[in-house]
Amino acid sequence: GRISYENRGECFFLPFLTPDVEGNVTLSSGDKVSFQVATVQRSGNLAAKTIRLENPAAPVKYQGVVNSLKDTFGFIERADVVKEIFFHISEVIDGKEEDNSHIQLGDDVEFIIQTRNGKEVACNLVKLPVGTVIFEDVGTEYFTGQVLKPLDRTGKYQQTDPLPGRVKYRAPDRSEVESSFGEKDQVGDFTLRHGDWIKFVIATDRRDKLKRATKIELLDESFKVSDERREQGI
Repeated sequence: GRISYENRGECFFLPFLTPDVEGNVTLSSGDKVSFQVATVQRSGNLAAKTIRLENPAAPVKYQGVVNSLKDTFGFIERADVVKEIFFHISEVIDGKEEDNSHIQLGDDVEFIIQTRNGKEVACNLVKLPVGTVIFEDVGTEYFTGQVLKPLDRTGKYQQTDPLPGRVKYRAPDRSEVESSFGEKDQVGDFTLRHGDWIKFVIATDRRDKLKRATKIELLDESFKVSDERREQGI
């Protein structure tokens, strides 16, 4: 689609794509929107991102999961875009400010977004049934691959990337693909090393279509390849 806007008396047009529209809204011609201007790296052209419908007839409802909680405030991981949003306990509907036991870590919630003091905040929080918010689709087909980059368990490096591990495998079209994985993607308690043979399934994030390896299991071939010795004892 295209957005027209005025800047210093001149009229400009900006292209946008469906994933750039926030919330489950369908835009119509003539709708007033707010947006950010971004430069597309490949072409150097300008485009509109993080587009939000302004003054909709009914407030746009967003969904997410509470991923951090302090005494009077917390943050929600949004289901529509990969980012967090702040909320205050007083915004929980049916909530008493001195008792935040009704909203807990990991709860699925629905909310609207308002701007306060120039910052976006989540308002009118309502708890949703468990399992309403789904961030990713987990595949059922198992792939066999190798560990390219294991997780650093020494704690020497400050981890900023939530998915620091890397695996490589052959996709169904025979091309070689790399995928990332994180701390929670292993099945069982074992240390992965570079070159280990593993089997896993692929999970696809619904928001940014990022793929990662999960349900990772260590295969016996790893020991044949690495010639690693295992001791036994009681």
